[in-house]
Amino acid sequence: MLQKMLLDSMDQWEIMLPTGLWVYRTSYKVSVGSTPFKLLYGQEAILPFEFGVPSLRIAVRKGLVPEHSFAYKMDQLRQLDEQRYHSFLLLQEVQSRQKKWHDRNLRTKIFRPGDLVLYFHSKMIGPFRIHAMCGPGSFRLAMLAGEVLLTVINGFKLRAYQIFGG
Repeated sequence: MLQKMLLDSMDQWEIMLPTGLWVYRTSYKVSVGSTPFKLLYGQEAILPFEFGVPSLRIAVRKGLVPEHSFAYKMDQLRQLDEQRYHSFLLLQEVQSRQKKWHDRNLRTKIFRPGDLVLYFHSKMIGPFRIHAMCGPGSFRLAMLAGEVLLTVINGFKLRAYQIFGG
């Protein structure tokens, strides 16, 4: 988001950071069914322009009688707990759906020691040879000359290297 706000002037990111955070915290998130601000503070954020042109929310707040304010705040706390619980359930449901989709569309790759692969690290690098399998879906690679790389690579970053022609 910050990158979109700073299209031409990336050197001013620290000036735009508070604005970017405000936008993020007051934007409605489908996964939790609310804004992060409301989940944290129990009410929607009051936007600066609402003070110039009083909204119904500001008018209601200014009209509270002190003896009713305690009951009003307790009611708000109860509602906040309910809202947080509802958001928690909604988030679990969304995450469950995402996991089911991911598991359903997951393609397992089978590599064996000696197979030639390309390693994707912002661009394709290689070819490398599979030296050993270090666990389910993780591999240790070796250069074609035989030098073994120290890092273990996740199989999702590997593509089978295919030689075409004769």
